[in-house]
Amino acid sequence: MKKSRFTEEQIAYALKHVELGMAVGEVCRKMGIAEATFYVWRKKYGGLGPSELTRLRVLEEENRKLKQLVADLSLDKAMLQEVVKKNSKGAPEAQLGCPLERALRRERTTRIADRGDVEFGVSYKAKARDCSAIRLRMREITQTRIHYGCERGLVMLRREGWRGNHKRVHRIYKEEGLSLRHCRPRRSRTSRRRQPIKVATAPNTLWGMCRLPAIQCQPKLEVCG
Repeated sequence: MKKSRFTEEQIAYALKHVELGMAVGEVCRKMGIAEATFYVWRKKYGGLGPSELTRLRVLEEENRKLKQLVADLSLDKAMLQEVVKKNSKGAPEAQLGCPLERALRRERTTRIADRGDVEFGVSYKAKARDCSAIRLRMREITQTRIHYGCERGLVMLRREGWRGNHKRVHRIYKEEGLSLRHCRPRRSRTSRRRQPIKVATAPNTLWGMCRLPAIQCQPKLEVCG
């Protein structure tokens, strides 16, 4: 319910002045309201003082909260009964309404169940799985086949019948420090610092290799006619 922007004293002031003989239009003009709003006030709060109006509004607010609480509890009960019915009889998903309605019901049912667990002292605690067998087997694989990495080790585990998450194997592989240690690649010779070219100081001190055919190196004779 939308809360009125006028206090109980203002509403009682308007009703009292009209009872004393002031015109309804003038009172509405001073308060900045429509005449329909005034008549709603008179129908709802006629004959009440400021304290009585305050008490009435408090009761209305409490009544609204109680109605909302009853509606929520009724909906929670209906959804929990529906979940029990579905689990017992295996009701098809199509009978539970549209996808949006099913999602809302699942979300609310989960929240109710979680709230019940907290109220009754029931909580879920995750338990770490025993991965000692996988750790031992991965160490054996990497020791006997030093060039095998995580992917090949996982393939061998699959062949041996292990059906688990590959992320767990990768985590164990990292924790055990079994990563392959690749050798540092050699730098390319072209990236080395080159020696400066020596400058010829006399004839026949430097020689170079010409890859052009000897015919191309011979001078061409031009015949002038």
